Amino acid sequence: MLGFQRTDEDVSDGVIEAAEKLFDIRYPDAYRTIIRDLSGAHGDVEFRVDAPEPGFDFCSVGLIYSLLPWCADSIYSVLSSWPEHGLSNRIIPIGEDGAGNYLCFDYRQSKTPKIVFYFHELHGVDGIIEVCDSFAEFLERLTLPDNEM
Repeated sequence: MLGFQRTDEDVSDGVIEAAEKLFDIRYPDAYRTIIRDLSGAHGDVEFRVDAPEPGFDFCSVGLIYSLLPWCADSIYSVLSSWPEHGLSNRIIPIGEDGAGNYLCFDYRQSKTPKIVFYFHELHGVDGIIEVCDSFAEFLERLTLPDNEM
């Protein structure tokens, strides 16, 4: 995927399926393909959001969380802090921006997740902005930062 370098070992279908069973979800097919090779990957990409305020129309992702539970940067380690953030277990983190904000799948209303960004300084749903309706649409929004083009 654009702008990321792998750091973890491969993720097998069994690891993906175990996470899906634990979370009672089905990841989008495109994410299943990407996470096999980029679990725990570091990089720097930006994505466009429909900003609630003028001038705030891009966010970034610097880490794709690992699906391997023994890795420090795993989805599981992030989810352990979800209760203190007041977030539903139907919001599944998949990455972060480097400042402690989270890119997430939002399964609260559908089996097909929306993509949301959670600003950790705000509690619960007050910190969530919707990015787009699907992971495929999210991938179309990815760009390299200006200083990397």
